[in-house]
Amino acid sequence: LGCRVHLIACDHFFDIHVTRQSFEKEIEALHQIIVENDIQIVHAEALYSCRVAALLKEYGVPIPVVFDCHGVTPEEERLQNAREERVAAMEVWERSVLNTADMSIFVSEAMHSHYERKYNLENLQYHLTPCCVSDESFPKEDNGKVEVFPRGRIVLAYAGTLAAWQCGKEMFRLCAQLAKRDGSLFFAFLVPEKDHPVARRWMADEGLSDKDVYLNEVPHEKVSVILHQADAG
Repeated sequence: LGCRVHLIACDHFFDIHVTRQSFEKEIEALHQIIVENDIQIVHAEALYSCRVAALLKEYGVPIPVVFDCHGVTPEEERLQNAREERVAAMEVWERSVLNTADMSIFVSEAMHSHYERKYNLENLQYHLTPCCVSDESFPKEDNGKVEVFPRGRIVLAYAGTLAAWQCGKEMFRLCAQLAKRDGSLFFAFLVPEKDHPVARRWMADEGLSDKDVYLNEVPHEKVSVILHQADAG
């Protein structure tokens, strides 16, 4: 990763109820890492991490905490058919973290507006950082000259999981409809192998033919090479 990594074992990270007492060992470990490495800021990715990081303030550690929010956790939990008690608990934590964090990072102005509207927040300290990658991550060509798609076809690619909030079923339905309108289209789905049975079921449900699809999990270093051969995403 190009940085020093400290691992803290925890078997109750996703518990609904989080208190300074229930996470005392983890907070003490975090505090020790902060002191020993002269850390000046805690950057917490997503709600589950930030609700633990926020306890540092309750613990008396005078350090700024940043809430790096890439998604709306309560709504994502609901899409995964979580019990409403968990969804409600995540909303309580979301409100608390937004009010406690010294800075929040959102991927869009729409996300910022969502939170201001949902929790009636004013003067929320935030910064917009869209999810993106550097041009250097996508080489012009692969040294191995690997071609995975049929020539002469327009390739539409997707890279990611089929988690509920990614709207996977809707994506396969759209691709099937596009394929019926334009037979030159070819679809590439770079998704984890564990999601392949679901992908194939949705393909069958929507009438998307195997001959029009590339479905595969590829090594991280090959993702950019394959995506570069696509025409759009």
